[in-house]
Amino acid sequence: TLSSSSAASDVYKRQCEDGSENRTGGIAIWSGSSASLNYVTMAFNQYSAVGLGDEIAFEDEEEINLNISSSTFFENEDGAIRSHYINGAININVNNSIMWDNGPYEAMLNYSTEMAVSYSNISGNIVINDGVLNMGDGVFSENPYFIDPSINYFNLHPDSPCIDAGDPNSTYDPDGTIADIGSHYYHQLSPN
Repeated sequence: TLSSSSAASDVYKRQCEDGSENRTGGIAIWSGSSASLNYVTMAFNQYSAVGLGDEIAFEDEEEINLNISSSTFFENEDGAIRSHYINGAININVNNSIMWDNGPYEAMLNYSTEMAVSYSNISGNIVINDGVLNMGDGVFSENPYFIDPSINYFNLHPDSPCIDAGDPNSTYDPDGTIADIGSHYYHQLSPN
């Protein structure tokens, strides 16, 4: 489990699988924190992959900011993102990411939580319990066609709808094409 409890944290190119902590399977972000998840894969965690707030922070009135970019959340038992009830605001931005087959919901947005999603592939429900959801451009729900998630191989199959479907204003993939959606881009060979 990764945990953030102070000013700012960045998680870059990290894979967390099969977490079984008693609160959050992958990442816990506490009040007063700002975090960025970039090119992160979170899969098969027994609780929500990302927990924000938590009961311990209930009396806290500090803000939480989370930016998720080019990341993949797959088959996390209790959802990909779950915000707990706190007095401070929780702000989540999701871009170029996949949330697929996560528990009973992909995200649960409780009181004081606002989430903006753009250029992402979301398979299931986003539960809004007094939270706010802003869906932007480029959000869709189609099988991402991973190569073989059963062995943690989350690379995209050549037929994946996530290829070149990312935010056109994002940094291009290393192969010079528009950003793919998810934590692993599909390398397109240049024609000879």
